[in-house]
Amino acid sequence: MTPQIRRELEAKADPMYLAKIRELVPGNLKIIGVRVPAIRALARQHAELGIEDVGVAFERRCREEMLLGVFVLARSRKRLTPELWAHVDAWIDAIDNWEVCDQLAMNVAAPIVAKKPALARVLVTWARAKNPWRRRFALACAAALNQGGRRFPAEALAVCAEVLADEDPSVRKAAGWALRETCKTDAAAVFALLKSRRASIHPQVFREGSEKLPPAKRAELLRSETR
Repeated sequence: MTPQIRRELEAKADPMYLAKIRELVPGNLKIIGVRVPAIRALARQHAELGIEDVGVAFERRCREEMLLGVFVLARSRKRLTPELWAHVDAWIDAIDNWEVCDQLAMNVAAPIVAKKPALARVLVTWARAKNPWRRRFALACAAALNQGGRRFPAEALAVCAEVLADEDPSVRKAAGWALRETCKTDAAAVFALLKSRRASIHPQVFREGSEKLPPAKRAELLRSETR
């Protein structure tokens, strides 16, 4: 990221939003206080940014620069190829909040996996990682694999199966989200997974992950949870 881009971001800073976003997105990132629509607008103006620029943004660990880089990449689908995967892997280590995590997973990683589904096996490995943000990343990507016309329920559920009893609240929240999204493409498979794991699944994941099931099936699961 260039000094000029940093100045453009700083010119759009909103002090009131800065206080709000610091509460919503806790972590150790540098936060300027720019709203997401304004960051997206700048991304449209800076399509010339390359992968190296995005890498610098993640190294500098500034929220707005990181999001700007993600949005620039997401606007050019031809850049979202399996060759980018190694860079994504490295960028995850700079993440310490749900916002950057989910944006990178949904807008960059998921389209890459959709082009090369074999990468879903890597997501399963990441779902076992010690780093909770890597686990959350795998789940956010799994959720997006069943959005926007994409249909990868088996791949998504393989990721979810690794974290059904996770101790981290952020990871559990993402697990429920991924299960709900997968319900849109294969509710029967989600039901089968939740039913088979009902003795070990965390109650939060159980309830939130079953929200989009047919009412009768969800009621059956909830009854089994209280036994």
